[in-house]
Order: sequence, then C-alpha cells, then structure tokens
Amino acid sequence: MTLKTNIALEGGELRFQMPKADDIISPENLSTIEFSLKAVPEKPGIGSYKEVPDLVGLSKEEAESKLLESGFKAGDILEKESSKPQGTVIAQLPSGSSLAEPGATVDLTVSRILSVKVPDLVGLGLETAKALIEKSRIRLEGVKEKPSDKNPGTVLAQSLNPGSEVEVNSAIVLTISTKIFKVPNLLGLELESAKQVIEKSGL
Repeated sequence: MTLKTNIALEGGELRFQMPKADDIISPENLSTIEFSLKAVPEKPGIGSYKEVPDLVGLSKEEAESKLLESGFKAGDILEKESSKPQGTVIAQLPSGSSLAEPGATVDLTVSRILSVKVPDLVGLGLETAKALIEKSRIRLEGVKEKPSDKNPGTVLAQSLNPGSEVEVNSAIVLTISTKIFKVPNLLGLELESAKQVIEKSGL
C-alpha cells in the first residue's frame, strides 16, 4: 500500500503530516510512503481460555505429561536448591488454577538436592559433635562405643568422610571412646577378697 504525506522534522524526529481534504499542497512537497498490512488473528475470548493444572509436588516428567493432557506445554525448566526430592516441581508460572490460552507454555521450577559439607568430628566430645551435626543439617543415626585411652565420650571415628558433600539430612554414625578397664587377676583369691579387688578396679 502506498500513501502520500508531508514529512517534517520536528524536535529531531520525523513527523508524518497527513493533508486535510481541503488543503492545497504541491505534489513536489509530498513524499510517497510504502507499507504493508498484515492481518493479526484475533485472540480467543476469555470463554475459550483453559484452567492451568496445579503441578507443584509432581515430578518433572509427570508435570510435562499433565500439561500435554490439559492442552498446554512445558516452557522453561529452572532448577532451584531445595530439600524436596530431586526433580520435584516446586513452582510454576502461570500458577495452578489460573486461566491461559490453549497451547500456552507453563514455566516450571524443579528442585535440586541441597548438599552440605560433612564436618570433621574426630577428637571432639560427643555433645560438641552433636551440636555441630545439627548445625550442619545432617542426622545422627547412632553412637558406637570402643575402649580407648582417649577421654571417655571422645569421637574416634565417623561414618561419613569429613569434607565430603552429602544430601541434607544424611545419616551419620559416630564411634566414641570408653574407658579401658584392666581385668585384675583373681585366681587363687577367696570370694570376699576377689570382690574387693573388683571394686577397686572400677569394674
């Protein structure tokens, strides 16, 4: 399509001035502009919009399948650290139960397991180790005892390697020291004497 108009420079910008029906303008003062028109499909009315399914809590694969069944498709997939199982949908846009055009994309945010570093607990007292375990967001599953010349209750070993990266709430087992008792020689002693020796030895 072509159009004749007057072009003027105003404030550093080009302006198109359309002549009025009764204007007398010399053809030399008019410029020819060519442009094309394109029909834009009309957007569907609100009545044809569909409800977006609620996908939070589903796995990524389940969410993608449910979107297709509902007439939508998955858009951008983002990952975010979370305590939820790996790949679980924790957010979506548009949100569940909102209305959207059929075939629209729905962006998903899925969980990525949050990892923590295992502290070095060897040499610490049991109570100190417990506090550090809780602070590190891992879980004390059990405590074993082992005779040692270390102070009783000192951590001798741990089931998770210090400095390693593990999932939040991973279980750890500690081995702590207990007092070494030397069993006295009771051979040849009478019962009462043997009892006294045992008492003195702390058994």
